[in-house]
Amino acid sequence: MPCDNRKLCSMLSGVFASALLATATVNAGESREATPGYTQDSSKNIVRSGTGDCVRTGTWSSDDATVVGCDGVTLEYVIDVIEGEPSGLVATVTIPAAALFAFDSDVVT
Repeated sequence: MPCDNRKLCSMLSGVFASALLATATVNAGESREATPGYTQDSSKNIVRSGTGDCVRTGTWSSDDATVVGCDGVTLEYVIDVIEGEPSGLVATVTIPAAALFAFDSDVVT
């Protein structure tokens, strides 16, 4: 589409260039890292199949299997067990039989 008004065309091309620059800046500031070998959505989350498996790309290799939760990779972490006296915060709750509803009834018996 030809532009007959040079001033208007110059201004529109400047606005268009600014929009492209702003978009590139926002995308460059993305903090999530790439995960090679796995398909990602627009938010850079790994895509999962209907069965919960991570979807691999055609370039996936066994060296790419470093993502926790994909291909059997688990997070190895040592858990410190703290031993001590019971706090007494957990107790058994007993409901008296007189406060229960009869089967298929809305009246407390």
